[in-house]
Amino acid sequence: MIMLLGGRLLTCYSLRCIRAAFLGFVPVSALALLYICTQQRERSVMTAEPAASA
Repeated sequence: MIMLLGGRLLTCYSLRCIRAAFLGFVPVSALALLYICTQQRERSVMTAEPAASA
């Protein structure tokens, strides 16, 4: 009985931890993706400018 209750509590706690980690990970990954996209766009613009001027 105690083992079952402990297991249920552990599952609830782990699910909460997973959800918290997921909620924390989503904005961070979105920001990282946005940063990578802007960096690549700047790099492509930098590589395109000398070719256009030359």
